[in-house]
Amino acid sequence: MNMEPGQMYPVHTAPGVFVDHEALHNLVVACSRSDARVVLVGFGEYAKHLINLQGNHIVAVYDPNPLYAGREMHFRGVPIINDARKFDANLIVCCEYKYLYEYFGQVVRLYDWMEYYYPPRLHYKDTSEIKVWEQESLYQSILKNEEDAPVSMMVKEKIRFLVELLRAGMQLHPTAAVLEQGSWQGGSSWFIGKALRFLRQGRTFYMMDLFETHSMDPTATMCTDEIRARMAEVYDHAVMITGLVDDPACLAQIKGPLCFAHIDLGFQEEGLRFAWDNLLPGAPLLLDNYGHLGAPPWRFDDFFAARGTRVIRFPWSEQGLVIKT
Repeated sequence: MNMEPGQMYPVHTAPGVFVDHEALHNLVVACSRSDARVVLVGFGEYAKHLINLQGNHIVAVYDPNPLYAGREMHFRGVPIINDARKFDANLIVCCEYKYLYEYFGQVVRLYDWMEYYYPPRLHYKDTSEIKVWEQESLYQSILKNEEDAPVSMMVKEKIRFLVELLRAGMQLHPTAAVLEQGSWQGGSSWFIGKALRFLRQGRTFYMMDLFETHSMDPTATMCTDEIRARMAEVYDHAVMITGLVDDPACLAQIKGPLCFAHIDLGFQEEGLRFAWDNLLPGAPLLLDNYGHLGAPPWRFDDFFAARGTRVIRFPWSEQGLVIKT
């Protein structure tokens, strides 16, 4: 079945709702080299068409879907695998947009940076810039059913930045705890918990707020039982501390050093001092309300200046970041 590109059927006859004809054409051409021995990354519509049209050149398809684990699966004689087997190949071709960043890189490394190819666009999307939030498995997991998350005043971009800082702190300090002061209804907490679970963490995640004991004002809609139930669904090691963040009795419930702290409050000196003093070297502290004049930012500036450091500002949000030195 040694065919020229498109010999079995023209590329443009493939259903356009499932494949981008330009992308499929480029993939077919890439696999058509006479000496090509190709492993594909991603077993979707593109891979199936490539096997139809260039079957003699395709030696295997890699896909991380658990469906293909531990099974002998083939399509027209081509094996579909999700393990680390290597084949006699000289070209790696990515044909699924969602695998461009993380999984494609794993396969390329497996073959010691052998020649690889991805088309200028896939699924009608430009491939020149990586969109980690769409392509990394952690974000695919924690953003799945994102619409079910508790309400939060933090926009999506801020949540994602928070998760990135959390990961940085955890990598530096593999067992230290995580702290959030000002959890409100648990919106950002929910994403922290999902990230911790995905990364198979056993460290403690402390959440501090007044929760249902908050005074009756328009923002006091925190249902303690609901927040506890939601967190139990996403992470087994979340500890809710009900009370003021500057209450010594509340702070005394937090055990051990911290790898990351998120403070979603205005300036509360005792709580801030506790978080800062318990952060390990290199650990990030994220201030969500730093840019709000009601916080106020000058108090944070003076607090950190007295400790020989400063708040890093961001042009896209009111968040501020301080790295413990």
